[in-house]
Amino acid sequence: PPKRGRWGRVCFVFLNEAKPHSKKQNTHAPISLFSAAKPPTAQLGLINNFNKKMIQSVLAPLFEMNALKVNGLLTKMTAENSAFRIHAAAGTVGFYMRHIAEAQIMLSKMFFGTATSLPYGKPLTLRVPNDDGRAYDLAETQQLMQTGNELLLNVIKTMPEADWHQPKTTVFGEKTPFQGIAMIMNHNAHHCGQIELTLKKGA
Repeated sequence: PPKRGRWGRVCFVFLNEAKPHSKKQNTHAPISLFSAAKPPTAQLGLINNFNKKMIQSVLAPLFEMNALKVNGLLTKMTAENSAFRIHAAAGTVGFYMRHIAEAQIMLSKMFFGTATSLPYGKPLTLRVPNDDGRAYDLAETQQLMQTGNELLLNVIKTMPEADWHQPKTTVFGEKTPFQGIAMIMNHNAHHCGQIELTLKKGA
């Protein structure tokens, strides 16, 4: 027979090992959440319980990681660097962080019907043309952020599975709570990037 190079021998061995060694049929039954021993109502309860646990087990750590990033930047903020900007038309670090905190609370109310409002009424950083350079109390921003985080974690852990898929009329159009939580985390991450860059390069 012709000589085989190193790769030829490897391929020969691989193909030879891949051949079935037995024609024995697979007798293992497929895994299913349904069982003939359980009535349909019990099966439905099992599925709903599974979905609820799935939502909690996926969304809770995702949001906690998102909040961890925001809170990590909060710990780096001081009265001095809160006024940092990348350029004159950009927002300050303090503005962006207060914007994240206000948005979490307001979007929680919009998507999940939470009752908490901003203690000073109208938001200072939402739907404004630009940052006017005012100084934002850092302790107040931290408290607002903690409130928003607690609101959303409580929603994630308690909202029934079916409610996550019910569209709501919002300023962004018809959106489900699932889309809402994704929007909040994306919004947080977007502004965290701005804050981190401004802390490093701003003045």
